[in-house]
Amino acid sequence: MTCSSPVLISPLALSKVDYKVLQVAVSLLAEEGLQCNLLEYNNLGGHLAVIDTDTIAGKQMINQGRAGQVQLVISSQPSTTGISKPVRVNALKDVLAKLCNQLNSDNKPSNDFVEKYNATSTQDASNDNIFNILYNAKQNNSCLRVAWGQGDSIYVNGKTNSVASDLPQKSLDGLYSAPIESVQVKTISLDVYESASAKFNIMALDGVLWQAAVLCSRGVLLNGHSLDKPVKLKAWPNFTRQSFNPHFLRLAAVLARQAITLHQLKTETQVPLKDIVNFYNAVFAVGLIEFPDQKTVELRPVPRKTPSRLKDIFSRLVVRLKIA
Repeated sequence: MTCSSPVLISPLALSKVDYKVLQVAVSLLAEEGLQCNLLEYNNLGGHLAVIDTDTIAGKQMINQGRAGQVQLVISSQPSTTGISKPVRVNALKDVLAKLCNQLNSDNKPSNDFVEKYNATSTQDASNDNIFNILYNAKQNNSCLRVAWGQGDSIYVNGKTNSVASDLPQKSLDGLYSAPIESVQVKTISLDVYESASAKFNIMALDGVLWQAAVLCSRGVLLNGHSLDKPVKLKAWPNFTRQSFNPHFLRLAAVLARQAITLHQLKTETQVPLKDIVNFYNAVFAVGLIEFPDQKTVELRPVPRKTPSRLKDIFSRLVVRLKIA
């Protein structure tokens, strides 16, 4: 089993379990001599897309891939053109092998094309990840009970921007990493929330939102937002939160200085677009983004470094002494 050129595979809207199964299947194919590369999660630029159409995100992405892209559908519904759940490693490997061998390797997209589709979806997955669930609760001033794992849960009050739980905030990693299909979300009354808040620890919803945006956005921009609309920071973020990324300081410095689009921000900082989108979702969700009037915004280039004051004094001294 051979392939003259690597086939690029896009994992789209997969659960954590199915994504792990895909990773193992691709590794087995590599051991058998079939060259295929797995792109970043939700990168639409592959020759072949493995997509879960049971999710809202998967339904949105199914028509967004490159021209000529082959799509392998994963679904709980029986299909003659896809794979039924639960996905098994060997079954997925065999189907991938057939599809990869059929693909024309000359159709491999350029690096520019792959980058174009890396983390550029502008539609969120509605309630298809933890971040969107929490963000929508805040936007709608609603109260929720979110449960996962072995009985762990949090109570969310979007109106008061608070979360009640018997778990400390540092122990919520299980929520952020839980497969979305295993998370139970229930709308509750204010009385139920207040009863929980009387017994449990209270934490700020914004702190939980920040964590969820950074860990769960996966480079997918919030619904209704654009990579090409100038934005600016209203205030400096609280970087004492968890999940700090060293890139965030650079991004914040530029966004605090001037209004700029996210595409231009990538060009200026050379930070991966996925990290930019995750950071943007986080700062917007906690209320730190403003949208200047696009007609009055002048997007300035990066200022060139000016000579230091010491160097300038030295230059004038050279001229005065006629050394040069």
